[in-house]
Amino acid sequence: MPLKVTRRVERRSAQPLYQQVKEALKESIERGELKPGEPLPGRVELCRLFGTNRLTVDRAVYELVREGWLVAVKGKGTFVATPQEQPRQQTILTFAVVWSHYGVHENNIYWGPLLRGISHEAGELGVRLLFREVLPSFYADLFKEVRADGLIVLAPLVEDELVLRELQKARIPFVATSSAYEDFTLPCIDTDNFAGVKAALEHLWALGHQKIALVDLDLKQTDLLRRWQAFQKLMGEAGYKLDPRWALLFPDRRLGVREEVVRRWLDSVPFPTAIFAADYETTLVV
Repeated sequence: MPLKVTRRVERRSAQPLYQQVKEALKESIERGELKPGEPLPGRVELCRLFGTNRLTVDRAVYELVREGWLVAVKGKGTFVATPQEQPRQQTILTFAVVWSHYGVHENNIYWGPLLRGISHEAGELGVRLLFREVLPSFYADLFKEVRADGLIVLAPLVEDELVLRELQKARIPFVATSSAYEDFTLPCIDTDNFAGVKAALEHLWALGHQKIALVDLDLKQTDLLRRWQAFQKLMGEAGYKLDPRWALLFPDRRLGVREEVVRRWLDSVPFPTAIFAADYETTLVV
């Protein structure tokens, strides 16, 4: 039975492209479309079928060879492993990776490495991942619907603390990335924002800067809110006055195009001697 590809790679999906190809090929093996001992279609043909490039296909095939689903024979090609060669069936955990805000995709400077890291570690552990954009109020429903073993919540907002508390109360296993709350019982992973801001400011102070502006365009994000709080505290403790004109703050980055917001701000205020940008993308704009 020939390989059937019913869906090409989705470039807007949070799931890495190679992971999409990998899962599709593995499902074809499990359905019997690709039979044991049968050669895998050539790389050029796989690129055509999935609508992607050689690097993506090579990564997917490499992962399947490493996991034992395929066998690479030097000088001959890549073949579907026989039942004796294939990995033994075992209980597979399923984690749902969920988020509720825009911009989560593989090509993003921040989300790309994070998503690839999650996918890589899941592959190492044999964990199946489901990627879903869904409103926080439906996280618990999704958990039950897909029969997940746990949730990975990507960067929940300040206002999502109540939802996380409800998940915890319902004994739904989860971990939240890129976030931190006053309630330290919530399982969250984040950077040390205070220490990061302190290091950045000490560097600028050492260079002689005192008129330092801050650009923080999404105070709904817990880590960006904490960076603003740390900036105010540290500037005050150092005895430097913070001119209100040099604090460009937005409650939500969707309220305006980042480039336009920053340009208009710079045109309307006296120039500071340095700017502290609170996130990666704004740093590139500034």
